[in-house]
Amino acid sequence: MTGKPRFAATCVAATIAALGAASPALGATRHVTLKGEQVSAMNATVLAAPNGRTLYRLKPETKHHLLCTSSTCLSIWHPFTVKSNHTKVRLPSGMSGHAHLLKRGHRFQVMLGSDPLYTFGGDSHAGQANGQNIQSFGGTWMTFTFTKAPSSSPPPPASTPPPYPY
Repeated sequence: MTGKPRFAATCVAATIAALGAASPALGATRHVTLKGEQVSAMNATVLAAPNGRTLYRLKPETKHHLLCTSSTCLSIWHPFTVKSNHTKVRLPSGMSGHAHLLKRGHRFQVMLGSDPLYTFGGDSHAGQANGQNIQSFGGTWMTFTFTKAPSSSPPPPASTPPPYPY
C-alpha cells in the first residue's frame, strides 16, 4: 500500500504540471471590442466602451502630456483600462484609427491614436454624453463621433417598374 499514495501524489503533481504548462493557452490574448452608441442629445454616434458608456478624450492631453492625473480628476473622469498589455482592442465598424495601450499604474489605459480614453462619472447609462465640451483639468472633454458603417446584409432587391402600356 505504500506505493499507492506515492503513485497518487505523482499523478496529482503531473496533472498540476500539465495544467501549469497549458496555462499560457488558457490565458490567450483577450479582446475588447468598442462600440458605436447613438446619443440622441447630440444626434450622433459616439465611440463607447463595451458596456455602452460614452468614451471621452481630453484635448490637448496625449500619452506624453497627461493632464488628468489628480485624484479629483480621476474620481470624475475614469480611465478606460484593461488588465493586460496583450489585450487587443477592436474598433467598431466605421471608426478609423488605431487603438494603443498606455501603462497607468497596474493597468493599461486604452488610447485611440494619441488620445487616452475615459468615461465620465456624470453619465449614468449608455447613450449619454453629459461630459461633452466640459472645460476642466487643463482642456476640453470631447467624444469621438463617427458614421457607422452600413450593415453587411445585402440591400433589398430593386423592384422593377411595371411595364408601360403602349
